[in-house]
Amino acid sequence: MTVKAFIILTAILTTRVSQYGEGIMRQVLQTRIDCPAWLYGMCIDEASVPKDWEILLAAVSCDEIGNVYWFKNPVNGFWEKGFVVDCASPYLLRPDGQTAEEWMDAWGIGFEVDYDTAKRWQLGKSIPVVYYTERVQAYYLKLCP
Repeated sequence: MTVKAFIILTAILTTRVSQYGEGIMRQVLQTRIDCPAWLYGMCIDEASVPKDWEILLAAVSCDEIGNVYWFKNPVNGFWEKGFVVDCASPYLLRPDGQTAEEWMDAWGIGFEVDYDTAKRWQLGKSIPVVYYTERVQAYYLKLCP
């Protein structure tokens, strides 16, 4: 007999975060909801946006768009729910000639946060933070008699 089992995987990690400018991350979220053709399908269904998010995030990988992460507020120690709405482009070049992906990697930055979060966290250029995510993984198990 084969049964389907679900396992919740949780990992607590650390990374550095930097920030987007004021209002930019909300504009990115709205653009992903509006889903213009030039996004090549990297859109977000408005119904999938968590109503209780506290942080808008940009991750290094575009595969992370739509995922939820929990970050420990470095000021008060409370956990805050973050929603990934953007990613580092491996194609667009910064003024220094690096891609956003290369820049984040060079500085050890795993995520960028929205401007309001940066103010709440008293973020300077970048700070280390603790975060975690939960993934539900399905496995098919064959039971032996």
